[in-house]
Amino acid sequence: MEAKEVLEKFITEMKNFEEFWGAKIQHLLNDRSEEALSQLQKCNLTEEREKRRSEIIAIQDRFLSKKALSLKQDRRTTLTYQIPPEYNQVITSERKINDKKYEIDVALEDGEKKTYTLVLEEGAWKIDQMAFMYYDKWKKSRQLF
Repeated sequence: MEAKEVLEKFITEMKNFEEFWGAKIQHLLNDRSEEALSQLQKCNLTEEREKRRSEIIAIQDRFLSKKALSLKQDRRTTLTYQIPPEYNQVITSERKINDKKYEIDVALEDGEKKTYTLVLEEGAWKIDQMAFMYYDKWKKSRQLF
């Protein structure tokens, strides 16, 4: 798979994760019945939470570089999602830095822009870091996936 295809697949899987779990939990929050409250507690406290954690770990293990995985990935702990999804991103451009490194720009619906850096690791493209605008400066991180 090419670098762009890897990022597209990662974005799609993360978006699907956010949409599935976000819709499920949002439905329970909107319901407000005793049964919905019980289901919400189940989602947050038991096997549902472990299922979400294992899903996010599987996605990250498949797509992130060893360097990125060696750092604490907050989403593994918080299991966060956004409505609308944070990963509703469109690839706008790509740059080959060298034979082992690509930068790929994405845009979000709100106009925010991010740049992913992918590196060739053991013959496969892996996401190594993400850059984003923070108070008019580009910041890079390996912990925001």
